[in-house]
Amino acid sequence: MKGDKAYADGSSLVGGIGSVIGHADDWRLFRRYYVDTELITTGERTFAAAMANLTQEAPQEKRESSRQMLQSLVEDTHKKFVEHVEAHRKDKLKVPQEEKTDSIYSGDVYAGRRALELGLIDGIGTYQETLKKLFPEARQVDFTKQTFWERLDDFMYGISVRTSVENALVGQVLGRVRSGLWSANKK
Repeated sequence: MKGDKAYADGSSLVGGIGSVIGHADDWRLFRRYYVDTELITTGERTFAAAMANLTQEAPQEKRESSRQMLQSLVEDTHKKFVEHVEAHRKDKLKVPQEEKTDSIYSGDVYAGRRALELGLIDGIGTYQETLKKLFPEARQVDFTKQTFWERLDDFMYGISVRTSVENALVGQVLGRVRSGLWSANKK
């Protein structure tokens, strides 16, 4: 399954298993700068409505109802996350079952080496080191050695998503620009 292997640099920050929803109560800022907002939703219990109801302007009962709904959502998400980790990394985790809730399932953050000790990741290495180790036959392309026009072409158009007709047209245009046939200095 995808995601069964995880690697990190030794100095990376690796999160334990946790879920969070953040909200900034920005109504005072909006008031100060005369910004009006209006929220149109399909119901009172949508995520957007719940987030909007967390402001100090919302009635207390709506704030509490929204807070409960969002807390339930975070807990459900966390439970599914834990179930996924248990199903796919259980044998790799190096923490006794009774200690998992207080350690890796609490959302704590660990440096890469500690995450490896706990079994949250499978190895330490930079992106390039890990690719070379896992896929030794793969050819790495050093995009820093491309010409400006090659980088522009790759960035602007993405070779893999263009059709052959688009490739031909782009090639013609870039070829003319490169050869100076089209120039900002031409009159």
